[in-house]
Amino acid sequence: SDQSFFVHTSYSQTIEINMIPQSRPFAAVSGTVSALASSLIIFLIFRSKKKLSCIYHRIMFGMSCADILRSVAIVLMVVIPLPNVNASTPGDEEDYDRGVTDMGNSLRICQAKVFFVRFGTISMFGYNGMLCCYYACSIAFRMKERKIKKRVEPFLHAFALLPALVVSTTSLFSNQLVSTSDESIWCNIKYVYI
Repeated sequence: SDQSFFVHTSYSQTIEINMIPQSRPFAAVSGTVSALASSLIIFLIFRSKKKLSCIYHRIMFGMSCADILRSVAIVLMVVIPLPNVNASTPGDEEDYDRGVTDMGNSLRICQAKVFFVRFGTISMFGYNGMLCCYYACSIAFRMKERKIKKRVEPFLHAFALLPALVVSTTSLFSNQLVSTSDESIWCNIKYVYI
């Protein structure tokens, strides 16, 4: 039985994203391996002599942090499924109250998971673009490291982080996230078509 509930908004179209049950172990394993590999990159950066003093290390550090956020959130979607919520048929007063509380908790869990998946994914792609821009400046334009650090790097960090923060926060506060059924580990996401 599908026991989904939705946040009421003025949007008319909802797309439910479900995961095939057989792919849950793959998501857990790949998310764990990805987080461990990114942690290894961070460890190697801090173990090196340059640490975060060079631009390349700062870019890889940012990309690895973003990947860790995203990967851990995906693993948590598999490991900690949303609670089974049914507040539409009250039964007795205590069960109904517990169902309403579970709905609120389920929504907050869903919002946190989707926020970190979105933020991590978008910022990870932003840092990948930043790495490309860094190499373009360094190789194609033959800019010195000092010049890139002073004139380009701050804008590239903003390019990597601001869109991720804006998209994740906007979706969080605009009620685009809704909880999901007990048969799915993914949260539903409302896409707005204007």
